[in-house]
Amino acid sequence: MTTGMTPYVTPAPTDSDPAANVVETTITASIQTVDIGGGVMMEAETYDGAIPGPTLRFNVGDTAIIRLVNLLPHRTGIHWHGIELANATDGTPVTQNGLAAAFAAPPPAPAPAGGTYLYKFQLPRPGVYWYHPHHFHSTNRVFRGLYGMIIVTDPNEAALIAAGTLPNATDTLQLVLGDTTVCETAGSNDAATYVDPTTLPVADRPEWLSGQTSQPGPTPLSLCEIAPAGSAMAEDGSPAPASFLAGQAPNIQRAGPGRTNEGQTVLTNGMNVGGRAGPPDAPGALDGAAIGYAVQPGQGLRLQIVNCAVTRYFRLRLTNNDGTQILLMRVGGEGGLLDAVVEEGGTPGGFDTKYDLGEVLLPPASRVDVVASIPDTATGTLTLWTRDYARTGQGFSRVPSVPVAHFEVSGAVVAPAFSLPAGTQLRAGIPGQAIEVLPAPTDSFLDPAGFTPAKPGVVAPTQTIVFGAGGGVTIDGVAGSFSGFMPYTNAPHIGSSRYAAPGGVLEMSIQNTSLAHHPFHLHGFSFQPISLTTPGGPDYVWPYAEFRDNVDMPSNYTLNFRVRLEDRPLTDGITMGGAFGRWLFHCHIFFHAHQGMISELVVTSADGSERPYVNVGGSWTYTPAGGTATRKGTFAHPDGNNVTLTASDGAFNPPLAPAAAGTWDWEFDSTGEPDGVRYVYITATDSDGRQDQAVFRLKVGAPDDGADIGDPHIHTVDGKRYDFQAVGEFTLLRDRQGMEIQARQWPVATANPITDSYSGLKSCVSVNTAVALRVGAHQISYQPGREQGVLRFFVDGKQAHLPQDGLDLGVHRLTSEVLANGTSALRVAYAHGPVVTASPRFWNSQKVWIMDVDVAHTQAVEGIMGEIHDGNWLPLLPSGASLGPRPEALQDRYVTLYRTFADAWRVSDATSLFTYDSGASSATFTDRDWPAEKPPCKLKQQFIVPGANPILEGIDPEDAKKICQDVTLKGLHENCVFDVATTGDKTMVEGYLHAQQLMLAGTAVLISTDKAEGPQGEQVKATATVTRLHGTTRPEKGKYAPKLTGTVTFFVDGARAARPAKIDAKGRAAITIDDLAPGLHRIRAEYSGNEELEPAGSSNAHYTVKRRKGIYALPDDRLLGTKLTVPGRRKAGDTEVTLDVKTARRMLLWVNAAKRPEDLLSPPDVLTHLHVEYRKRKFPETHPPVEGEHGGHAENMHHPDKTGFDEASKVLKARNAFPLAGFQRIEDLLSHGFLAERLRSWFWMFSMAAKGDWAGPYSNPGAGFDRPVHAAVLHTGKVLFFGLPTGKDAWLWTPDAGAGTIAPTANKPTDSLFCSGHAFLSDGRLLVVGGGGDGTGPRHNHGWIFDPVSETWTRTAGNGSPGDGDMAYYRWYPTLVTMGDEPGRVLVVSGDDTGGTDVAQMEMYMETTDRFELVWGPAGVGDTSADRSFPQIYPGLNLLPGGEIFYTPTGWHSGGCSGAANFPSALPSAYFDLISAAPPVRGSWTDVGTQDAAAEQALDRVKGMSVLLLQPSYPFVQVMVVGGGQDPESATTFQMINLSTLTPEWGPPVTLPDGLARVNVNVVALPDGTVFVSGGRPSAGTPVGGGACWIYDPVAMTWQECDVLANRRAYHSVAVLLPDGRVATAGNECPADTTYEIFSPPYLFAPDGTLAARPEITSLPSQVHHGLDFDIETPDPAAIDKIVLVRPMAVTHQTDSEQRVVHLDFAITGPTTITATAPNGWHPHSLAQRSWYMVFLVDLGGTPSVGKFMHLH
Repeated sequence: MTTGMTPYVTPAPTDSDPAANVVETTITASIQTVDIGGGVMMEAETYDGAIPGPTLRFNVGDTAIIRLVNLLPHRTGIHWHGIELANATDGTPVTQNGLAAAFAAPPPAPAPAGGTYLYKFQLPRPGVYWYHPHHFHSTNRVFRGLYGMIIVTDPNEAALIAAGTLPNATDTLQLVLGDTTVCETAGSNDAATYVDPTTLPVADRPEWLSGQTSQPGPTPLSLCEIAPAGSAMAEDGSPAPASFLAGQAPNIQRAGPGRTNEGQTVLTNGMNVGGRAGPPDAPGALDGAAIGYAVQPGQGLRLQIVNCAVTRYFRLRLTNNDGTQILLMRVGGEGGLLDAVVEEGGTPGGFDTKYDLGEVLLPPASRVDVVASIPDTATGTLTLWTRDYARTGQGFSRVPSVPVAHFEVSGAVVAPAFSLPAGTQLRAGIPGQAIEVLPAPTDSFLDPAGFTPAKPGVVAPTQTIVFGAGGGVTIDGVAGSFSGFMPYTNAPHIGSSRYAAPGGVLEMSIQNTSLAHHPFHLHGFSFQPISLTTPGGPDYVWPYAEFRDNVDMPSNYTLNFRVRLEDRPLTDGITMGGAFGRWLFHCHIFFHAHQGMISELVVTSADGSERPYVNVGGSWTYTPAGGTATRKGTFAHPDGNNVTLTASDGAFNPPLAPAAAGTWDWEFDSTGEPDGVRYVYITATDSDGRQDQAVFRLKVGAPDDGADIGDPHIHTVDGKRYDFQAVGEFTLLRDRQGMEIQARQWPVATANPITDSYSGLKSCVSVNTAVALRVGAHQISYQPGREQGVLRFFVDGKQAHLPQDGLDLGVHRLTSEVLANGTSALRVAYAHGPVVTASPRFWNSQKVWIMDVDVAHTQAVEGIMGEIHDGNWLPLLPSGASLGPRPEALQDRYVTLYRTFADAWRVSDATSLFTYDSGASSATFTDRDWPAEKPPCKLKQQFIVPGANPILEGIDPEDAKKICQDVTLKGLHENCVFDVATTGDKTMVEGYLHAQQLMLAGTAVLISTDKAEGPQGEQVKATATVTRLHGTTRPEKGKYAPKLTGTVTFFVDGARAARPAKIDAKGRAAITIDDLAPGLHRIRAEYSGNEELEPAGSSNAHYTVKRRKGIYALPDDRLLGTKLTVPGRRKAGDTEVTLDVKTARRMLLWVNAAKRPEDLLSPPDVLTHLHVEYRKRKFPETHPPVEGEHGGHAENMHHPDKTGFDEASKVLKARNAFPLAGFQRIEDLLSHGFLAERLRSWFWMFSMAAKGDWAGPYSNPGAGFDRPVHAAVLHTGKVLFFGLPTGKDAWLWTPDAGAGTIAPTANKPTDSLFCSGHAFLSDGRLLVVGGGGDGTGPRHNHGWIFDPVSETWTRTAGNGSPGDGDMAYYRWYPTLVTMGDEPGRVLVVSGDDTGGTDVAQMEMYMETTDRFELVWGPAGVGDTSADRSFPQIYPGLNLLPGGEIFYTPTGWHSGGCSGAANFPSALPSAYFDLISAAPPVRGSWTDVGTQDAAAEQALDRVKGMSVLLLQPSYPFVQVMVVGGGQDPESATTFQMINLSTLTPEWGPPVTLPDGLARVNVNVVALPDGTVFVSGGRPSAGTPVGGGACWIYDPVAMTWQECDVLANRRAYHSVAVLLPDGRVATAGNECPADTTYEIFSPPYLFAPDGTLAARPEITSLPSQVHHGLDFDIETPDPAAIDKIVLVRPMAVTHQTDSEQRVVHLDFAITGPTTITATAPNGWHPHSLAQRSWYMVFLVDLGGTPSVGKFMHLH
């Protein structure tokens, strides 16, 4: 399709609201192929299928209601550039989340529907504005075509037009200017952006004001092609994996500093207008493809222009055919009309504008409203040129002058000739309408240091903001970034943030210290420029008043302006408070903003308090009359204040109490409510009265149905009718919630061609023969089989039986009904409301099936049954484009309907929901020539049906009326008469009678529950609402509503739950259920109708029953007040304890899980032993046999503890009084003396002494803390976290007894360190290399070092060139290993390059030189035998005491949260030996076999974790490998590898104690020699959440079950040992988790559950040399059992080569002194590499001291 009819027309939007002061439309963002002129077809990103998007026109005070639909493969939003609206509507990454991306997935995957968002705002100020995205690399988005114009008409305009001062509307054009580059086939792209003018004849040479012949790179060749010819980039600026295809626009958003050029082709309203030879002052011949616009000599021509280019400055000059200039007189622009006409350019007051008088300059994002007076002597073609402009530090941009419009002069001379000289009054000539002049400033910026707490921002701010400080692309010296945060509420403020209170007038100065121009843009507020000043002058002082939002700043000039931070209403147009929030300001050369020239003005209360946030998921909701509409959303407050929510309609269920953050569930009972559309506002109000609003559309009732009656008479969902006789497979209707309907239309020979009264076209006939539907994540089809007269039913591509008793597809339900003709109708009840009925009948004369399709209760609007908006004659195209009113010519109607429209909605093989026989495809059923433009039509061979005997004689229409007399509904009767008359077949009436029955008597049942989940034993109420499918009109009785009577039967999990219940006057019945078992349940209802209404069934409501929180503990339980006297375990005497909640819950679990009395006579298991079972590869059954397994209770009648047996039996009998939940209160247990005594005696087995204790989860949104993909424990005691969302974010956590404190690091790396590798250097600094990608920034070959003392990041040496100080390779997911031979040597292994290939060659970082050196084989440089490609990235590596590095087949691979998509086969394990550490670094690998030689096959162990274990007794060196892989034998097992022998000995894989798979598992070595295993559980299954954790003792070979994690910790989670002996775990992906939890292991607790007494280190040297003795002071040396060094962890993606626990030899040498020996090792320093270690004392009871850091030198 084309972008528009001509370059002088912009698309118009649809408007679905009839009110004159409201514009309501939908804008669809999608990728489309558009014609940009000159024979170039471009794969563009478009709004409504065109470049530009529709021009939105308003009057001042109008309301815009705009629904954005995202069909792009990435997130997006819309920024309404220049509009003064509520902050939540500004469409930036700090005001809304980007809409979810659409995804291309073939059926039966869920529908590829992206997110939607509803923008609602008022237009307070006239002017020319525009809209564009601000999410996801918006430089590339706008370059590819995502932009459109907004016109807000000045209220003074009509008077000025009437007076003849301004041209009228017919002489006014809108020009949306932009540029782009379109790639050609690889090898054909231009090596220079523009043609060298010296190669052209002098008369044909374009104007180059710069005097240059070319523009510096990047060129189309370098942008479009990959190396060696070019350097094409991916979205994030990293090298692209492949060249761009012909027709695609390349990515131009570059990472880091570097030039981004203007596009190669200038676009006017999305098209190239065609070139013209010569310069503007001597124009030559027009290109043959040049397109002009007709004007008359002597007329006035008004041009409203917007610059949507990402970089290009448009310097516009209009010339006559002979080159003489026609002045462009400025009458307005960004703030509406001016007070008087202005002639711009020249050197006013000595200030050099760098463009001529009568020209106009449009920097990026600027707009202008100009008038040209066409001379009455003009002839030929006038041309509007864009000329080069000296905007850069080197002067001109070096672009040629090219046309942006041609005006062809013709017709009579307008007399008198139009004239508009400078100074002509505009607004100033209308009383009371002169532009307001803002008063002197009343306010200034707030100081964020004075807030409580302080916030990031400029401390003690002046009113001057500096762009380009120090020559960088910065603001106030800060390279700003607000992208990559999800949700947007996590986006932190930055060092250049400014704060101000609303209501006052500020005077601001923007100082441009760089060498280039920068167009300054402030979001949300129009400002009044005062002057441009520079030291020594010349200055420019604005000679007139105007309001702007975008002003160009010359180099070394300061822009001075005033702005009033005026409040504005929220989305409801009434409630004030819209000024509060975060308003971006930045350079509008797009890539400058992305490189860092961006910051924010935060409008807050005077104390720095910000507004709350409230968000809604989705933009529309719907309910049929009498039903219930629902919507969900979230709310939060950046300052942690409580927020109260209110709804303008409906109510929250459950009700909400004030809270700082949370989710909300809204519902609306439509009983008694009128049909129609309204808007619902969810208002969030904080404790100080600041507010935010979310809005969504609520539609109640009809029209909400559509139909496609056999011979395709389309009944649209908004009640319009037309015929569609095409042949093929088409999308009838689809929504964005899992419903899509496709129909197959088959051609048939009939007596007469038909004439559709709607289109006026005479055409041949086609009929629906098959239907296919998307039902959530499934696809079904009902279609003819190979045998004539047979229908087949398919589910997800497999043939099935059409279910007579129903079939559940998730929450949706399929049923069937036997029709009078003996066939079965298919009915689909969707959970979100729609009901689709497909009714087949066999057309015997044609030998084909006819499938009538009926849809009810839908808010779907897309497809050939979609809405037809006013001003349109057909539904919109999939792109959102409108086909406008019906064309006058029949040929144009035919082409539009059966070419453009039909092909747009035609199904392809990739999108088809049908099931095809072998050799068939969608093309098999397609005939693009049917119907012919002029009948007759000829059936093609594939459509000739054997045995068909079509009736080729029609029936008189009067006779047809008699045949159809029982079809009384008007629309159906007309279609019936039409079909019977044209086909000559009386049987056509059957389908209409059935359709009429559905219309009159069809019903639907809506099912809902009062909550989605609840604890076991709690009641859930299910409500069924019976409604009619369609309208209630009966022609013979007028308005007729059959009375809803009858009964409803409820079913739970397919079984009837109660006797049928009568429906009430509202058509409702309800049931209360309280006896459901834990798990997911399906609840549905069936209606039994009366004599007038048909029966119907509902979809399924899913309800989840959760086990009582912590197992059966009711909310009102008084656990914390319960006292219990318990015996000591390691000390004499009893202790009275207050029972804690977790211990009590474990007791309840143990008792309620008992199956036999014997289960209560033995203590609960604490340790699971291996021993013999280890060799058997499995654990014993730890639970006793079930009752009756050995004769039940009968054989236990002579139990040796007869009294205990009887008492235990009584306990179980008492428990049976609670069959669902068991005992629910701890008092229920303690009331049984027998049980109380046992619980007292075995208390420690339930307490923290056996289970440990998790605290949290904690969060710290104030610090912007997000998912810490990487964690490192620093020798300062703090923990460094870094990772998402940008890869540059880093935080320092200071642990304490509670949540600790988190703060961002003092600076950030300029590279993304997401998925980097890291290891500690000898001085304790952390080396981090590689990383990036996945939208965080380009992958790179750089190194970064974090200094724990200064808490800052610095780059390693190197200039960015591979091998020149930096790494020779880009590495993503590398593993780093600190070597033991010399200080500061770190081996860098593996990692993917930019193309996704594992880097085989290793490198060595040298701390002494701060450089990377390549690693070669034994022969030195050129010997690649040391190269090794791993099947995993982040391969598991450990430095052994002998100096070798051991590889285990752990690591990472593809697949994200869901597991690897293609698990690799594991390579044999191997040793790496370092031969020479001095350059050239040399080494070699030696394979050592698989894990299990007997099995002759290695386990993959991808996403498992390995840990090195060093023990003082044999086996001295082991590696423990836990979980990972796709095979249960690996994911559910662990293995021990004995490395103390000459050849590694692999233990067999042994099932983990709970038998559950663990992938992305966290493993931490504890100071007492045990190993802690947590996380890694799947996102679904049992247990929910994080699951149980375990501690493994490698000496005793026992597992100990621990407390349960609150949250899931798997992919992108980390776990580290803290210096105080606790373990911290944080992060997760899918769902994203920004919290952290802290585990106190059992060794920190006494038997009574209180904190244990710990040994203490009172003194320790800060540094000790390898092999030397050192003294440790401690109060009780005799109590010490072990002294260990623990290397701090540096972990990511379940990979940590750092962690190790080294046992030290020691002796007691004094009353409070222990002398220990620092390790030396088998190989110099490989037992414990040089660096900082935590020193722990472990007492005889296994309790460690708090670790203290010591430097091992």
